[in-house]
Amino acid sequence: EATSLDGPWHGQKSSTPYSYDLHLSPNSENITAFDYTHTCDPSVIKINNMYYLYYGGGNEKLSPSTTRVGMAYSTDGYPPWTRTKLPTATDPLGATINPAWVPGTSNPNYGCGQPSVFWLD
Repeated sequence: EATSLDGPWHGQKSSTPYSYDLHLSPNSENITAFDYTHTCDPSVIKINNMYYLYYGGGNEKLSPSTTRVGMAYSTDGYPPWTRTKLPTATDPLGATINPAWVPGTSNPNYGCGQPSVFWLD
């Protein structure tokens, strides 16, 4: 947030310049989760009274370590965010969007990421 487009920017719950808010931490509870080691590149949209957060995530413990996209929601746009999909026995990564590459035929290290979301009413 900032009082001017020129900044200085600060976290939502702070007035200290250049502060930030941590909204969604990596999913450190499950070593197989696609977002076990990092989350990045958030894109948030509000639809009716719900906020949806799309984000990139990675797990450097996996090979290949490919970026995937996850989604979480919140009723007020503040933490805690609830992930919409979690790792299961049949889907150990738990990603919302997986890379569109065919293993062995293209670059498996790129993945998908930097999500951008919009809603057309």
